[in-house]
Amino acid sequence: MSINIGRLIVLFQAILGVINSYLIIKVFGLGITSDTFFLSMAILFSFYLFLVMPFEQFIFYFHKEKSKKNEGKYISYQYILSLLVCVIGFILFMILKPFLISLYTTDSELSVNITNTINYLFIGYAIYPICYVIEKHASSIGKINSSIMLELTPNIGVFLGLIISIFHGIESLSFIFMIRSIFIYIELLIGVYLIEKIKFDFNLEYAKSQWLTSSLYSNKVKLIKTLPTIIIEVMISRVLSNYSQGYVSIYYYANRFAVILKQIVIGPSFKIYQNKISDNISKSNIKDMFNNIYTYIKESLLIYTFTAIILYFLIPQVFMFVGVDKLSVDDVEKIKDFFVVLSCTQVLIIIENSISFIMFSMEKIKVMMFSYLSSTSAFLMSLNVGDFFYSTKPLFTIGSSLIVFYLFMVLINLFGGYCEKNRIL
Repeated sequence: MSINIGRLIVLFQAILGVINSYLIIKVFGLGITSDTFFLSMAILFSFYLFLVMPFEQFIFYFHKEKSKKNEGKYISYQYILSLLVCVIGFILFMILKPFLISLYTTDSELSVNITNTINYLFIGYAIYPICYVIEKHASSIGKINSSIMLELTPNIGVFLGLIISIFHGIESLSFIFMIRSIFIYIELLIGVYLIEKIKFDFNLEYAKSQWLTSSLYSNKVKLIKTLPTIIIEVMISRVLSNYSQGYVSIYYYANRFAVILKQIVIGPSFKIYQNKISDNISKSNIKDMFNNIYTYIKESLLIYTFTAIILYFLIPQVFMFVGVDKLSVDDVEKIKDFFVVLSCTQVLIIIENSISFIMFSMEKIKVMMFSYLSSTSAFLMSLNVGDFFYSTKPLFTIGSSLIVFYLFMVLINLFGGYCEKNRIL
């Protein structure tokens, strides 16, 4: 029953993301305000993606240290470190805010809008590292559903803020950001209540050893994956913000449809796939591992492609159903066109994730470094060439560059997997 509830919560989380997208359109339409919303979220998400990396392996090391009777020391270290990261994050953001905004857009009007509103969003993000540790802690002690609900809380805040805006005619982005920030503090209070009483036992020497293991060394692969992700996000935002207002929003709306669709139809099966692959690797069962890869990719691509085609034709009907009157027919067509391209990208991501997970599990750091470095270089070259020759066609420029990136990732990881297979067999 607990697992079923967890899946329902994940499904609700995905659906809420879609609903919020439609509500954002209904409140702000397509233009500079919606662009400000998405870029502000992207800037802070990317910024804190780096800051929370020391806590990525929380669950693994929690159980490891618990078996050594070091649970109190480990928990104390993690929470004190999260407080320190919050302080560092606050200082860094205050110093780097103009630079971070300039990375994502060269549009002066958009930059001013972000500067004037992002602080309301940052009020909540400032304590995100603590909330992140609480989410991990809750999962570690078996409260998985509670952890998922905690993660969902800020999006509920966005939903309520948008509903209030619709009923009271409030078209203020600062108001939405403030409500979201308030709900992050609500998440903090609920999280403190849900987790068991923490037994603080801070030890400086123990903390030093944990920094070199659970916080630093173990996350080298995460750093390799995070950097290209942020580079791609920054470059796409910069390119799109050079076009007419609303293109940033069109991209993010279409991307949400493509990503959320994958989460709903592929998410559960990918978790099963991860468990099977981990089991195969632990038992050195290479033959079954490659059979699982083939089965997973074949079934996932079939399901995702089929549902993506259905969603493509449903997008206009859904917009009409929710009564969004701030989009033109041309706007909807642009979202549909971007959705097609980004769905093709997700197809490549499904293949790439299935292979790179094996490289990650086998700790093939050199293969992963080479694949991300080569793919990111190919993406940047493709983006620059496309922007130069097809400056009036953002769909072609962005779409072709993303496809090049993930195609390179697939081919390089396939080659690495092929070499690994032959070496073992």
